[in-house]
Amino acid sequence: METSNKIIQGLWIGGKLSIMEQLSISSFIKNGHEYHLYVYDEVKNIPAGTVIKDGNEILPSSRIFTYQSGWGKGSYAGFADSFRFHLLKNKGGWWVDTDIICLKPFNFASE
Repeated sequence: METSNKIIQGLWIGGKLSIMEQLSISSFIKNGHEYHLYVYDEVKNIPAGTVIKDGNEILPSSRIFTYQSGWGKGSYAGFADSFRFHLLKNKGGWWVDTDIICLKPFNFASE
């Protein structure tokens, strides 16, 4: 695996990871990746080996929002999109949502 493919990044807003998120993060770690999880508060059930990062490094917590009406009411999806764009623009690397399972290491050629 090339160094440029090693770090995988994600975001979690909330107090506890479900088994799905734990499985997702663990699958990347078990395939040799370093997983950086950006958070704003203390989060329970984070898999061993996860690198915890402060979400405020990317966007301040004062910018967190949820949809106020409609189908996605209460969802952080719009904020997560904005966070992801800022993260990738400023730090580069790879992003995965916490419902993705890694079956084999990422090994993309460097540009």
